[in-house]
Amino acid sequence: MSERAAADDFAARITVAWKKQVQSILETGRLLIEAKDALGYGHWGAMIERKLPFGERTAQSLMEIAKHPVLSNPQHAAVLPPHWATLSRLTMLPDAELKSLIADGGINCETTRGEVEEIIDGVRKGGMYLFHRVPEALNTLQAFMQKWPDADELMASLYGELVERIDAEDMWKLLDWLSQLHAAYAGKQAEEEEWWELEDAKAKAKDRHGVH
Repeated sequence: MSERAAADDFAARITVAWKKQVQSILETGRLLIEAKDALGYGHWGAMIERKLPFGERTAQSLMEIAKHPVLSNPQHAAVLPPHWATLSRLTMLPDAELKSLIADGGINCETTRGEVEEIIDGVRKGGMYLFHRVPEALNTLQAFMQKWPDADELMASLYGELVERIDAEDMWKLLDWLSQLHAAYAGKQAEEEEWWELEDAKAKAKDRHGVH
């Protein structure tokens, strides 16, 4: 099957799935993932632009929903809100918190996007967002670096797509942020080492003076 014929086939199937509810939102996301893996460079984006009833940002959100370990669980489909934008926002919650909300009915098929925003805000203010999402995001970043440890090789193979999808200014901001993160981490490590050295010195001083 040619790339063009494959794109037509995927577009038709994705469009049909798009018109249904939660299970079909998940199906749409899975089809988009399959299409992205199957189609050659540039054909996936062209298919979305020319043949699908939504844009690339929506496509990315649908794929995130389909990959989400909680939202993609078939046992939850009947109680989830049947709107892709609401489901997309639910991916911002920590997995444990989302499971708990589903179990106690805090998230149900009638939950609106506005209500989800209030839940997210409450979780963030309560500190759970930082404890769950940030380590998860950093683990994702670390996994990316482990998959592509050679930056030159990454640029050689993906430069065109990166230029197309990532603004150069955003890339520089990311690099600057990573530099700041490293400096902050190193600073905290130095503070901790200094604290332990002081504690050790205090303990030795007590031993010298026979203080227990």
